[in-house]
Amino acid sequence: MDIESFDALEQEIERAIGLIEDLKEEKAQRERENAELRARLSEIEGALGALREENERLRRENQQAKQLMEERKERLKARLEQMLSKLEGKSPLPGP
Repeated sequence: MDIESFDALEQEIERAIGLIEDLKEEKAQRERENAELRARLSEIEGALGALREENERLRRENQQAKQLMEERKERLKARLEQMLSKLEGKSPLPGP
C-alpha cells in the first residue's frame, strides 16, 4: 500500500468517524424529543381523564336538574288542577 492510498483510507476513516458522531448526536436529540413528547402525552392523557370525569359529573347533574324540573312541573300542574277544582266547586257566578 502506497502513501497516497493510506492517506485516502485515513480520510475515509475520519469521514466515517465524523458521520458516526453526527448520527450519535442526532440519536441523542431524537431520544430527548421522544422523552419530552412522552411526558407531554402523559400530561394530555391526565387532562383528558379529568375532562371525562368532569363531563360525566356534569351529565349526571344535568340529568338530575331535568328530573327536578319535571317533578316541579308535575307538582305545579297538580296544584293548579286542585285550585281549579276548588274554584269550580264554589258557587257558580251569576249568569245573565
